[in-house]
This record gives sequence, C-alpha cells and structure tokens, in this order.
Amino acid sequence: MNTTAITSRLTTGLVALVAGYASFTHIYSVAAEAGERQSVAAVLPLSIDGLILVGTLAMLDDKRSGRQPRLSARLAVAFGIVAALAAKIASAHPTWTARAVAAVPPVGARRRGAVSPGQAGRGPDGQPVSRSGSRRSSLSRPVIRLPPSRSSR
Repeated sequence: MNTTAITSRLTTGLVALVAGYASFTHIYSVAAEAGERQSVAAVLPLSIDGLILVGTLAMLDDKRSGRQPRLSARLAVAFGIVAALAAKIASAHPTWTARAVAAVPPVGARRRGAVSPGQAGRGPDGQPVSRSGSRRSSLSRPVIRLPPSRSSR
C-alpha cells in the first residue's frame, strides 16, 4: 500500500470519527431536551447512525451482486439522513443563519461516499485499474467519433 492510500484511509477515518461524534452529540442533546431518559437519549444516536450504515452496506452488497439497491435499504438511508439532519438543525442556535450552517455538514458528509479509497483509479505504473484491481485496456473505453468539420473538407 502506498503513502497516498494510507493517508487517504487515515483521513477518511478521522473525518468519519469527527462526523460521528458531532452526529452523536446533536442527536443526544435533542433527545435529552425532548424529555427522553438519559439511557434512551444515549442509544438513539447509535440506532440512527446504525440505520444509515446498515442501509449503505445493503446497497453496496446489492450493487456488487449486480442488483438494483433494494427499496428497504434506500429508505433506511434516507430516513437516517433526514433524522440526523433534523437533529443537527434542531440543536443549532435558533437563528436562520445558524440553522443553515448546521444543515451543510450532514449533507456534505453523506456525499463523501461518492469517492472513497479503493475505487477505480490508476495503479502505481499509471495504468487504469478497476475497482477489483484488474487492469482496464484502452479498448474498453467508449470511442466517440465526431463528423469531420466543413473546413477540413
């Protein structure tokens, strides 16, 4: 494993820890302020973030098996994101600006899965590599042929 891959994984892990801590504290504080017992308020964030994780893993499994992601997994992720976003906004200072700022990190954090370590890229020799690690030939890329321009006739 090269330095870039190690750094990428460590940075991704750090961002996940910070986001997880922030999500936990926001959901916990909203649940506690809503009158939930301390024990319930403490496990509620785990169930909401766990719902997002389980739904994401189910969708990844479906994609790897060549299936469309199941509806239950999509609904689990969507519900978890909405619940986490609602808690983030509810725990923000009661001004429009503070609540708008509070809404940004959860939306951006959910997009971080779009590019993660181990996805398709280039190998150490600069050649294209697929997610499975196999080499892609230039013949597998689509070729777009444009008609000749009038000035070249």
